[in-house]
Amino acid sequence: MSGHRALDCRKRREVPVTRATTKTAEQHVKVQVYPRPVTGYVCGQQGHVASACPDRQKSDEKPAVSNVHLRERKPAIGTFTTSTGELVSFLFDSGSACSLVTSDLASRLPGTMRNELVYIAGIGDDNVVTCDLQILSPINVEGTQLDVLFNVVPNTAISEPVIIGRGILDKSVIVEISNERIQFSLRREVDIVGKSSQYDFTNIDTDLQGFMRIELVDPNKTVHRRPYRLSPAEKEIVRDKIRHLLEAGVIHESTSPFASSILLVKKKDNSDKMCVDFRELNANTRPEHYPLPIIDEQIDRLHGARYFSSLDMASGYHQTPMDLEGDNIARTAFVTPEGQYEFLAMPFGLRSAASVY
Repeated sequence: MSGHRALDCRKRREVPVTRATTKTAEQHVKVQVYPRPVTGYVCGQQGHVASACPDRQKSDEKPAVSNVHLRERKPAIGTFTTSTGELVSFLFDSGSACSLVTSDLASRLPGTMRNELVYIAGIGDDNVVTCDLQILSPINVEGTQLDVLFNVVPNTAISEPVIIGRGILDKSVIVEISNERIQFSLRREVDIVGKSSQYDFTNIDTDLQGFMRIELVDPNKTVHRRPYRLSPAEKEIVRDKIRHLLEAGVIHESTSPFASSILLVKKKDNSDKMCVDFRELNANTRPEHYPLPIIDEQIDRLHGARYFSSLDMASGYHQTPMDLEGDNIARTAFVTPEGQYEFLAMPFGLRSAASVY
């Protein structure tokens, strides 16, 4: 039972106790234990436990008293002008899914009428208002012209003649609320990039300080793979991409003992990208440990900036040449169903390509 300790148990009478007298014999005796009287720890009186204390039951019946600090409620109330010049007071409620107007005021509002059955209910209110009339009326809020669709409700349904809901926020309207007034303004769309141009900088001479080198863990190990099987349509795609790389001077024909396979991968725009499978070569390559920039730190450096521009380095890896010394170019060789080629510029997929770039 709950409400007392084992020592205070009222059912505890005689407890057998075993006492050892010698190593081979034991003596069983009975010890008479007299329980202590039950004492309630709430009131300190004997004869009952705390859960049955009469003083505790009386204290539970006392009403709870707490301090309530009431602050003055100040709703967001403003005014707008109708197309007929009438000045109307309204309440802006960002929690309302629609805008409401009383039937008396609706008869004076200019606009387009429509009939649509709508059921309107407030938060925590069981009363449902049936509305079958709407009016699309132009209003002017301190110089901002808006077309608002109002649901016409009885005069007693709302506290203000007009309630403008959050539906206007979907029309690129910015609402600024202060202690003095409510100000509406329209969000303006600004072209981030008004015009884009494409230029070919292939023939521009630049002084490059970096080269791509491939240092093998085991120089005696080569990679020689057969080309993957491609469909006739895929072969045509590979043929076109090889022609483009040859014209750009990124690759040339090869007789290298290295030969990695190529495959086609779908991009986000559903176009095909030719990739060289350098996995076996990367497994035998010593990586270059160059600290790559942390994206979050680069974003922090933009603090305080107001104007931004982006430069898309198309095929950026191909702007880094391969080191002409040693067998660096020969190790990038890849094979297609129609020939073998090797890279003169850094290809995608090499283990240390990101660090070198």
